[in-house]
Amino acid sequence: MASVSDPGGGNKKKPSGGADSASGAPQVRLDTTETEKLEMFQPYLSCLKDNGVPIQRAGGGTNAAGKIAGDPSQYWYPSVDVSKYPAAEKKCGGKRPLPPPELDPRTNPDYLDQFRAQIECLNREGLKVDGLPDGSGWNYRGESSLSAAEQGRIENKCRMEAFGGDD
Repeated sequence: MASVSDPGGGNKKKPSGGADSASGAPQVRLDTTETEKLEMFQPYLSCLKDNGVPIQRAGGGTNAAGKIAGDPSQYWYPSVDVSKYPAAEKKCGGKRPLPPPELDPRTNPDYLDQFRAQIECLNREGLKVDGLPDGSGWNYRGESSLSAAEQGRIENKCRMEAFGGDD
């Protein structure tokens, strides 16, 4: 079974992008689209590339999971462990977009309750997962008959339902 960390998104009330955090790094929101998120990551990815991390260009179209693979003129997320490049990580880390505060247990006192609600929603919608006890992600229970696009739609719906509030 694969473990999956809950992917980011962004906060419903502000437009995407921009240096919204105190550190100056862009703040991903719960409703940030994959396209917007990739755009937000470009300064960070470019910095990594300039500092010796092997970074490829995005291929356009969609990836194997059915998610947008980005504009070919953009950089794509690294397929290597960036922690193996400590100098680049130190130099570029401040440019890395921050996850939504709602998805950070350090900034969201209701995180575990909302995470459990997300797991309930995923199961109710047919994704069949077991949440990890620490709230860091989930394990799939067997193969899913849902398409990658449908799984992504369910994940987004449940993340917004659990963490996005009622507005």
